[in-house]
Amino acid sequence: MIPKTIGRYKVKAKIAEGGMATIYRAHDPRFKRDVAIKMLPREFLHDRTFRTRFEREAEIIASLEHPAIVPVYDYGDEDGQPYFVMRYMPDGSLAERVLERSLPLAEAARIISRLAPALDAAHAKGIIHRDLKPANILFDQYDEPYISDFGIVKIVEAGTTLTGKAMTIGTPDYMSPEQASGETLDGRSDVYSLGIVLFEMLTGSLPYVADTPLGLAYKHVNEPLPHVLDKMPTLPPGCQRVIEKATAKRKEDRYPTAAAMAAALSVVAQSVAAPPKNTTALFTSVKPGRAKAADKRGKPKAAPGRKPKTVLDKASSAGAAEKRAPARPRAVNTEAPTLRLEPDVSATPLLRLRGAIRAILPHLKRPVGIVALVIVLGVCLLAGAAAAAWLVATVTPRITSPTSPTSKAVAVVNIDNVHVRAGPGTSFDSVAIVTKGDRLEVRGRNEDSKWLAVTLPNQRQGWIATNTVTLSVDIQSLSAIKALSSP
Repeated sequence: MIPKTIGRYKVKAKIAEGGMATIYRAHDPRFKRDVAIKMLPREFLHDRTFRTRFEREAEIIASLEHPAIVPVYDYGDEDGQPYFVMRYMPDGSLAERVLERSLPLAEAARIISRLAPALDAAHAKGIIHRDLKPANILFDQYDEPYISDFGIVKIVEAGTTLTGKAMTIGTPDYMSPEQASGETLDGRSDVYSLGIVLFEMLTGSLPYVADTPLGLAYKHVNEPLPHVLDKMPTLPPGCQRVIEKATAKRKEDRYPTAAAMAAALSVVAQSVAAPPKNTTALFTSVKPGRAKAADKRGKPKAAPGRKPKTVLDKASSAGAAEKRAPARPRAVNTEAPTLRLEPDVSATPLLRLRGAIRAILPHLKRPVGIVALVIVLGVCLLAGAAAAAWLVATVTPRITSPTSPTSKAVAVVNIDNVHVRAGPGTSFDSVAIVTKGDRLEVRGRNEDSKWLAVTLPNQRQGWIATNTVTLSVDIQSLSAIKALSSP
């Protein structure tokens, strides 16, 4: 039965119910706002000292005034049953988001960076969360994350110890080894749980699976954590290092604070998000409102008797596969960002010469380096002269021809089943699905460089995430793409 009122609060609905508490959405008539009310179970009320502990701990929790902690407005009791009154968070929990899909690295780093100072602030006051998990990370109407249930577990655990019943409180999926073993905890136990939350955000799944809570606890204590790159190979190796350190079995080997973990993760995320130097001139900023595909008018109608050709159309692509230029092998630098521009094979000798000079500049202070520089310059000049003569005789007529393709940026899809959206974001409709190896002409990028405006072989325009493609400038590949779109 859902109560109609709790104190002065009018109950609207039950939000959630578990072994630790029941949560209601209610309305505060005094301040004319919605609130969340968490009522603790009645089974803890038989202890006469529990209410005293509850009130003391409630005061401590209410004192945790931090921008990333769900604020506690009030506490009291209804027919002897204690409850908390907290801010209502309308945008759901992290558990709901992870259930739908894994999160991009940049979004995961943003969430961790906001929550980490809140954890450290609580640890500085001697308060350990003990049950940090996606269900206890809530979002407000501005998409900002908050930690909820600070100290609730500690209060309940204190009440159970008075009865003489040995009990470990927490969620086994996120429990640190020392918590699973019943040892004394400090803030590094929450750091471990935060590492498990990060693993789940990036992969959409938990690292350990077992049939019983005891089996999960055993794995947290004894088994090494699975590699995050095995489940999500597109992530940079830095993510593996951050998760390994945060979830070390010995708490002495973990990050000393949650902020230290967040800082390390931010460095990894920024290295992926940062575009390579001296390459931004190849792109122009394209705003969502100016993209032709953002009007959501639907897919174009096919001509009578002809099946519309898209990148997804395997039957039509098979006939053009013979025309496609063979893909050049690429050297994969796993430490580098996914978004990169590779040097084109048709680069002029002058560009190659500039690269060679930059490579040997650190050695110019040595006599051997000077001699090597003179030799390299001589060889490059001779090669450049020969190449220039060949270009004049062969390449120049094609470049000056009005019908020749110009050098443009080409996005090569590096994973399977990528959605091309009508605008720069996952909230826009999908206009096509491309697969690994498909090549798209790049028109520009959005302001934060996370989405590229592309043109499909059938001249349909859309947007694709930068972390799903590899970029290059390739005249021959562009000709092959245009050949694919021809009738």
